[in-house]
Amino acid sequence: MLQKILIAIQSLLKDTDHATLMRMKVGTLPWLLRHELRLWWREISTKPAVVIATTILSLLFTSLFVSLWFSLGDVRQEVVFGTIPDLAIWLAVGVWLLGFCYALTMAMGYSLVALFERGDLDLLVSSPVSSKVIFASRFVAIAYARSRQLGTSLGY
Repeated sequence: MLQKILIAIQSLLKDTDHATLMRMKVGTLPWLLRHELRLWWREISTKPAVVIATTILSLLFTSLFVSLWFSLGDVRQEVVFGTIPDLAIWLAVGVWLLGFCYALTMAMGYSLVALFERGDLDLLVSSPVSSKVIFASRFVAIAYARSRQLGTSLGY
């Protein structure tokens, strides 16, 4: 099943799809996004151990959340949201702020790595393509790749 999905996605991202390439105007945001996503897919698909580990972790997290959902069904029905103590609310806000700061830090780090790790930034900026389009495509590709990475690690 996983192999069929990988083959289907790979066929969508092949270079031989000339009809799609002809419809996309060269140097536009969709054209660059397609290129960025192809590079991301190539990076992911060359590591089958990562794909297998991510799939196993996704299934484990999903089964854990489903079992907790059904095992805590009685508790869910008895909790009235007006009875949540103020300390619990502030604790949840603190955990959320900690997670937000961590996510922001990781996003900045991944953005810097994506911009400077490939070593093609000077080539891209000197190209006739608009710098806005270049940076927008890079950042959208980073956001998509990292959201998929986070989503699969959380079981989505």
